[in-house]
Amino acid sequence: MTGDFDLETILPELIYQEMSGEYEKEALKAQAVLIRSRLTVELREGMDSEQLEQSARLDREQKEDYLREWNRYAAAAKETEDEVLSYAGKTVEGAFCMVSAGRTRNASENFSDGSFPYLTQQDSEMDLQSPDYLRAYTLSAEVVVLKLAAAGVTADEEAVNAMEITGQDSAGYVTEISVGENTMGGEAFRSALGLCSSCFSIQKSEGQFRFMCRGVGHGFGMSQYGANILAEQGKSYREILDYYFPDATVQKRG
Repeated sequence: MTGDFDLETILPELIYQEMSGEYEKEALKAQAVLIRSRLTVELREGMDSEQLEQSARLDREQKEDYLREWNRYAAAAKETEDEVLSYAGKTVEGAFCMVSAGRTRNASENFSDGSFPYLTQQDSEMDLQSPDYLRAYTLSAEVVVLKLAAAGVTADEEAVNAMEITGQDSAGYVTEISVGENTMGGEAFRSALGLCSSCFSIQKSEGQFRFMCRGVGHGFGMSQYGANILAEQGKSYREILDYYFPDATVQKRG
């Protein structure tokens, strides 16, 4: 960090960018802790504070919307002041997604180098209630070719017609997909095609591909929708974080 930069002063705007003000207060507080954790890690690893302040700036329309709910975002930041997610005595990145596929993902299945050991699989069946839980995308083979090309992957329509899911983790997310001679990770593929989740199946019919996606986002860490359901049930933000991160703790950052 440089100069007089204070993460707490911009945290309410950052919470606004990540979670709806309509969510329960305790869900917003859990989100505050995770955002603070992520940014603390990024600053520790060399992120420039001016860059961070720039990312918190809202355009005019956003600012008007933010100000209507300012008290809720400010309270979420203030009531969790300086609190971060900690594992093995060290602040760790607070991962979150909008909606899981019914279970969050286990990092040990997806990162061979042992990264993020505190990200373990947790049931989040409440996500099935979300109106965003299931989405379908129908794309032609030609469009898939073009989208892959824009992502730097060369494949013709013949290769696309032969594409096949070749790996999934225990939460159902695609970890590997073959497209002709190309092998892609599930997250890279869903990013290239603009899918909401890498937890998808593929249905092929007459040159069209129907991708059925479950959940929204990468599926690791806290489900925002699930957190809000837990808050509605009376759980505190610490209980919510303990549910999704049972191996981590909430502590004051040093």
